[in-house]
Formats: sequence, structure tokens, C-alpha cells
Amino acid sequence: MNNIKQDRARPRKVVFYGRVSTEHEAQISALDNQMEWYQELASSHPNWTVVDQYVDEGITGTQAKKRPSFLRMIEDAKSGKFDLIVTREVCRFARNTVDTLSYTRELAKLGVEVYFAADGIWTMDNDGELRLSLMATLAQEESRKISERVLAGQRMSREKKVLYGNGNILGYDLDKANNTYVINEEQAETVRMIFEQYATGDGLTKVAKTLMEKGRKDGAGHVNWDASKVTRVLRKATYMGYCVYNRSRTVDYLEHRRVNNTDEDTYVMVKGDFPAIIDEELWYKCNAIRKGRTRHLLDENGKPRRYGGTIAKNVWVTKLVCSCGAKFRRCLWQTKADGTQTWGFECYRHTKRSLQFLQQHGLPEGLCDLKDFPEWKLELMAVKIFEAVWGSRREVVLEACRMLSACYQRETADPAKLNALDKRIDGLNEKLNNLILMKASNQITLKQFLEQSNEISAQQSRATREREELLARDSQDGGLDIDAIEASLCEAVTFTDGKVSEWFIQTFVKKVVPIDGTRFAWVLDLAPQSQTVFCEATGRKEYPRISLESNLFPGAWPDIQDEPPDRPFLLDREGNPNGDISAAELEQGRQPSRTPGSNPIGLMQLTLHFEDAHAFQKARNCVVKPSRWHDIDLEVYL
Repeated sequence: MNNIKQDRARPRKVVFYGRVSTEHEAQISALDNQMEWYQELASSHPNWTVVDQYVDEGITGTQAKKRPSFLRMIEDAKSGKFDLIVTREVCRFARNTVDTLSYTRELAKLGVEVYFAADGIWTMDNDGELRLSLMATLAQEESRKISERVLAGQRMSREKKVLYGNGNILGYDLDKANNTYVINEEQAETVRMIFEQYATGDGLTKVAKTLMEKGRKDGAGHVNWDASKVTRVLRKATYMGYCVYNRSRTVDYLEHRRVNNTDEDTYVMVKGDFPAIIDEELWYKCNAIRKGRTRHLLDENGKPRRYGGTIAKNVWVTKLVCSCGAKFRRCLWQTKADGTQTWGFECYRHTKRSLQFLQQHGLPEGLCDLKDFPEWKLELMAVKIFEAVWGSRREVVLEACRMLSACYQRETADPAKLNALDKRIDGLNEKLNNLILMKASNQITLKQFLEQSNEISAQQSRATREREELLARDSQDGGLDIDAIEASLCEAVTFTDGKVSEWFIQTFVKKVVPIDGTRFAWVLDLAPQSQTVFCEATGRKEYPRISLESNLFPGAWPDIQDEPPDRPFLLDREGNPNGDISAAELEQGRQPSRTPGSNPIGLMQLTLHFEDAHAFQKARNCVVKPSRWHDIDLEVYL
């Protein structure tokens, strides 16, 4: 086999590969020169039979997946179309060291050799891969330098106040001849209305509603406004006469993938040479208000994200979630003869998307028919639930939690060990890179390089394998902290004035979901400082529950033989967690999507009768009429 590899005079089926990185005329001319050079090279090798040539034009070389002709060449190699690829130099083949080595190794297994003519590298030579890795590293470094030069060019563009984008900005027209913006007075009036109204304290939704009522058009010429569109206008520093840069960035010089930059503090603002629509004071005032109304929360992946909106002052507003997916607003329920006011709650979709509103604005019909309900009913539910949880059911609850903890407890990876392994792997990678640079500068011999690189590779393999084994023992689910649950419940189950304190609700209630006027699902968080077990709304079928009173576990239903009832927050029959479900899915009974990390655990069911409501309201000097009362069914989950 080695003799065949070294026999350069044997007949070869050859293809050429060429690439230029831009579509500029000079680069295209360079590509023609490449192809002409290849033909001259082939004429000096009578044993070569040229079967094809592959060309990528105007495409980056740092990622092979972005070069269609290159990938087509690899596929043709698998079919045995040729046995030799000729390319001018390593940087034409790839500027990514990983791509270069992985593809040449794959081609070698197929019996296809790569010849880098300008560098004199044949990949099937004994030292071919070593020389190739050195040249590929240098090519990758050159790509990094090119990326730095591009960034320097962008900095120069900022200094020259070059305008980016297509110029489609509400309030301005683009003057292409002079590369500047000219104010469009009709649209500019809309921009001024937005900033002036928002500065008075009105919210995004109210501003959008005002624009709709006044028939103001957006940038596309439509009378269609919402909170997100208003936000985009408020964020544009263009309106105070500034060019804004760095709103997106390239991930790295190898990926060439641009992502939006959400950190507004890193934006670069340069005073433009076009007129402003509003003054700087008003712009900064509005954006200070906007940022002050933004909440910093963690998303489902644990990453910090910003969510707009004013922080709710009422604890129930933060816990209530409608089965249609919307939040609730607090509304005036009743004003008594002495002027005392009582409050209730209604679904936002029921109030903001009435049939009249939908018809007026030409939006799709789809009402939430959940009726509003008074706040005192939630207070009654809270008292009864927590009395039940920590009253007669104390031992039952703790025993159930112990059993569930035993079922769900899995061994988890030690974060300290994982971090140590990651640091070890990073260090070995750095060692190998340094070793390659030392060989490239002739600081060590080939023998020394091979000995040390083999040892580093062996250490890398061991560390990677150890890390994989550690992760394999990890699990998404952990056990319930029984001691934390008991300590939390013992801490403050004393209800003064016959109601549960807001602190208690905030601490131990995860969410409350009204299913209809007489059915509510409560999700408790009984170990908030230790571990939170999340759960989300689910669909209708195939979801068993745990009933502590009947000592039932997932998979058994005491009252229905064939099909479980329509209840949210349940496990499927395999014990898998369930995710959010839309109103349409609830109506049609479709199975919802799963949400990782959701593990609903059924705890108990309660029914509140008229006697409970009468006693609760009587202690508050209020009256409940029997004719207006309907029993409330409660489902409680951990």
C-alpha cells in the first residue's frame, strides 16, 4: 500500500478545486488564473486524467458546510469518480484546521489523495498530515487577521457615519444620492406622538391603541400597531439624530454567523449628519422609563432575559394563569354602600379581545369565555388548601413526598468535578496548539512533536471519556427535599384574620389556573429555597394522577374505568412531564407538547361547599347568597 501511495507516476483520475472569497471582479479574475494554472500543472503530468473541476465563487472558506461545490466534490469522491484532488494551497481548501484534517482523513479512507501544489503537500505521505496541520493552522490564523481587518473597516465606517440598512425607517426617507436621511413630516408626526405619549406615563399597549384610534400608519403603510412595534420606535436612537452600530455581531471568525446583540449598553452611537425628529432629552427620558419597566427573568434554559411590563402590585396577578394561556388583571368587583371596594380578576383575553374589539380591528375571532370571579374566593381556596396540606394530612403529605423523592431521586454530576475536567481538556487543547506552533518554528524535532502530541491526545481521550461518564450519571430530575418541605410548612401556617398572607402566597404558590368558573388547579412550591418542581397545563387524555387519600399512584383511576377525566397538570402514563397547551388544544383535546423540567405530581382534591363560603364571609361581615353559589372543585399539585 505504501509503494502505491509513493508511486506518483501511476495513472491518476484528477479533479481540481478552486475558490475565491468574494464576487468582486478582481477575485473572479483570480479564479480564472487559478483554473489556467491548474491546466498548466496537468499538462506537466502525463499520467493525470482530468475528470472534473469544482469551483466555489464568492464564498467563505472558514466553513466547509457553506461551500456547495466542495461538498459535491466530497460526495463524488465517495462514488469513486477520482483518486486525486489538486488544489493550489491549503487556504484554498479550508481556513479551518478541523475541517481540513477531518476531510483529508475521510478522503484517505476512500483512497483519495489531496495534493496542495503550492505547499508541496501530499496527504498520503508519512509526514503529510503533520505538514498539513501546520499549514492549516497558519491559514486559520490568516483568517482571523482578515476578520480583524474587516472589523477595523467597520470602525472606519462608523467614523465616516456610513448608514447601514435599507433606509426603511418610519419618519425618514433615504436620500441615496447624498447617503443621508430626509424627514418625512407625515410619518415624523407619528414618531413624535409615540414619544410624547409614552413620556407622560402611558404604557406600550395604550400608545398602540391611541395610534390605532387615530388611524396612524406604520412604516409599511398599514394601520396596525401593537406593543412590540411601539417598542422598536422607542429604541431607535436614529430619531434623535444618531447612527447606531454594533446591534448585531459575528459569533467568531470561523462561524461567520451573525446574531442580534441584546445588550443595549454595548451599542455604539455616533452623531449623524441628518436632522433629528425628537430631542435627545425626550429620547433618553422615554428609554429610561422603558428600561425601568423591564423585568430581568430567567428563561426556560436558565439564561437571563428581559421582559417588558410593570411589576404587578397584587400577589394574585403574579400567580393566576388562564387555561387559554393569558394572564389576569385585577378589576373592581363591587362598591358597597359605605364606599368599601372589593376586587376581582378577569382574563386579559376576555377583556382586551371582546367580539366588538375584534370586529372593529379586523382581527380573527377567538374569545376566552372564562367568567371573572371575586378575590375573596381565592383567599378562601388558599385557607382551605393550606389547612388541608398541613392539618390532618401532615404525615400523609410528607410520606407521599418521601415516596416520590425515592422514585425521582437520581445521581447527579458533581459540578466541581465537571469544571475540573473542562479546565483539563481546555489546557490540553492549548498544549497541543502550542506544540504545533513550536514545530512550525523548528523549536522541536519531528520525533519530539510526535511523541508529545501522542501523549497529549491520549490524555485528551481519557479526560473526554471521564467527562462523558460523569454526564451519563447526571439526570434532569432530582428528589424532593423533605426536610425543606416540612420546615417551610411549619414556619408559618397561622392565618391571621382568616386569610393567608401575601408573603405566604408568594412563597408557596407556584401558580393558580382557573379551568372554568367552578374548577381551579393550584400548583404549590413547598420547598422554594431548596428545589422547585415545575409543571405546566396539559391536555385531556391519558394523564393519571396520584390520590393520597386512596393511596393511588400513576396509572390508576378510582372513579373512571376507560378514560381519565379532563384535568390539567397531570403526568402521562409513562410518568413523563407535560408542557403548555393552547386554548385550541384544550378545546379539541389534542395532546400537548412536552416541556423539559416539568414534573407535575398530583397531591389532593378538595371541594368547597356553600357552608365553607358562608362561614368564611361571615367572619368578614359579608354575605353569600345560596342561589348565587356554586361548589368549587380544587386540584392541588406539587
